[in-house]
Amino acid sequence: SLNNVLEELSTKYQKPISDIVFACSMDYACPDPLVTQLEESQKVLCGNLLTIIQAMVKNQKLHSTRLSILVPKIFRVTDNQKNISLLPSSITGLINVLNIEYPQLSCKIIDTDQGTNTNNLLREIFLKDNTSQVAYRHNTRYLAKLVKLQQIDNSTHDSFSQDGTYVVTGGTGGLGKIVVEWLIKQGAKNFILLSRSDPLERPEASWIEHWRNEPCRIDVMKADVSDYDQVLTAFEEIKITYPPIKGIIHLAGILDDASLLQQTWKRFWKVMAPKIQGSYNLHILSQELKLEFFVLFSSAAGMLGTLGQANYAAANCFLDGLMRYRRSNNLPAISICWGPWNLGMAANLSAQDSSHLKTQGFDMLQQNQGLQILDQLFFSQTQSEVGVFSINWEQYTKQFNGQVIPSLISNFSNNAELLSQTNDRDSIDINSQNAVINLYSHEDIKDILLSEISSTLSIEKDEIDEEKPLIEIGLDSLMAVQLRNDLSKKLNRTLPITLFFDYPTLKQVSIFLSTEAK
Repeated sequence: SLNNVLEELSTKYQKPISDIVFACSMDYACPDPLVTQLEESQKVLCGNLLTIIQAMVKNQKLHSTRLSILVPKIFRVTDNQKNISLLPSSITGLINVLNIEYPQLSCKIIDTDQGTNTNNLLREIFLKDNTSQVAYRHNTRYLAKLVKLQQIDNSTHDSFSQDGTYVVTGGTGGLGKIVVEWLIKQGAKNFILLSRSDPLERPEASWIEHWRNEPCRIDVMKADVSDYDQVLTAFEEIKITYPPIKGIIHLAGILDDASLLQQTWKRFWKVMAPKIQGSYNLHILSQELKLEFFVLFSSAAGMLGTLGQANYAAANCFLDGLMRYRRSNNLPAISICWGPWNLGMAANLSAQDSSHLKTQGFDMLQQNQGLQILDQLFFSQTQSEVGVFSINWEQYTKQFNGQVIPSLISNFSNNAELLSQTNDRDSIDINSQNAVINLYSHEDIKDILLSEISSTLSIEKDEIDEEKPLIEIGLDSLMAVQLRNDLSKKLNRTLPITLFFDYPTLKQVSIFLSTEAK
């Protein structure tokens, strides 16, 4: 196993492993992969990287090891850059979530071209800073940062074609309903909604029948967007019996949330398939069409990173990469990285999942807010990817627990600059639990644990049996990550990444923390 190999290396050289470099092969720099290559390539890239991350999280000896990922030209750094690597773009989302779930670990993405020399890359690998994404083009260094969009160029905005067909995937759900109705109000008349199942059997799809009574044509075609042959069949039928396709909106997606430690490749591809395979199928089959727009509904989970959504974040970052690629080839393209709406998948979240979002600083976008912004972005001539979310940045950055805030979001964090100047990772041994003098007694620690667990699980303190595994009373892997992060702040201590996996009961955790504090 990977852990055994790393242990052998450490023993052989009698030194801890300081750096791990994950280098993507230039084979994955191919700008036009075959539709049959996507799943295997993602397994090699994200699947193998997930294995490395899990090994680092589980092995305390690797908690101070730096992880650098070398990728070939996934970002469009300059306006005249033509070649964009599509396949590795999903890695960005995975790493953004790693930085949220385990901020103690040091990880960065280094995007490079073949014109950059090895010495510059080595210097970047060994550089100790808060950079999360950096690119090199002919030895020039570019730092990735999110910036607030001040003005949207939609000068070509016009009404939609009445003699064209608009294809919407995932269009039968709550979000699809308001998008299609918005399109109708803009003048569109003909729609094909691609769906894996027959939505007309569900009462919530009655809105489709309502609009069919108007001068609109809305038809549902049963097709799994992640299946190329099914999408091809649908497009061929549209070509024969409908007006020409003028626009595509890809909304389809599913969730399967879990902490990085609980993720598997199977869970990854389950979430990736409708996003990655689906968007690429649509891209391939529409390249020769004269489209007015090609719009992908991506997610803030990829752009920023959200707790427990590494698979979903990676899938959406592929969408963002696909739009960069299309824009570089003068094809219509925009990826909108939405925060949660008050409908669609987010509307069906459990109370605990909704609480996770609130803890991370996200508020739900209201329908009128989303549609107003959608109206501005739809025909944007300059942006290939835009983030749209209602967020409390102060709350969001609390997740980093006093660790260095990634440079990617430093423009939105009041204390990011201060932290980046004063918080040197190498000045703190994250395996040491005694870096700060602990003034809490065993009873204090137990009371704090009871309060935090009670709050996390939304139960009374007297319902918590100190001998019973917390997982049996409702603690899932995402809660364990959040609870550990909250306790780190409360106790002013860096706690083990695997705290609640190594010490599964209240009693075991309180004894461990009390013992380590002495």
